[in-house]
Amino acid sequence: MTMSLSDKQPTENESLKRSREKQKKEDAWKPDGPKDPFSMLDSLPESKQQEIQKALHLFSLGPTLPKTVQQAKKHTYHFWETQPVPRLGDSVETHGPIVEGEASVRMEPYSLPQGFSWDTLDLSNPSVLKELCTLRNENYREEDDNTMRFEFSSDYLQWALQPPNWLAQ
Repeated sequence: MTMSLSDKQPTENESLKRSREKQKKEDAWKPDGPKDPFSMLDSLPESKQQEIQKALHLFSLGPTLPKTVQQAKKHTYHFWETQPVPRLGDSVETHGPIVEGEASVRMEPYSLPQGFSWDTLDLSNPSVLKELCTLRNENYREEDDNTMRFEFSSDYLQWALQPPNWLAQ
């Protein structure tokens, strides 16, 4: 017994039935009920509606952002007042350190133990970059209790240490 090509093709009714079944399976996770937000609100109990209305009212009472420079100057910025940055209205005429002569910065380099020396790594050399990556991944831990370790790839270290427009000094 041989089957023709037309016997293998599903009929239009079968195709339609299959697509409807597939759609039902895809929609099975969706909750039944109204899709419109207002209809959804109307379907909630009155106590929930009042709760939502109260929350929206409280949000509307919160502080608003200043819309003009004058309003911004009157506004209090608790975080930025603790930072060494210019304030609104300040004119910056010079460039340089914000706080001159910090005593915590050493002027002379640290001395190393006998047999060690400072070195400038050539990160354009793949073998040097791989060695640095191995040293970092095997010896550096992020957490004080040594539970978390980040493994950085050579590409990531090169990107972090030599960002765009980086110049060797």
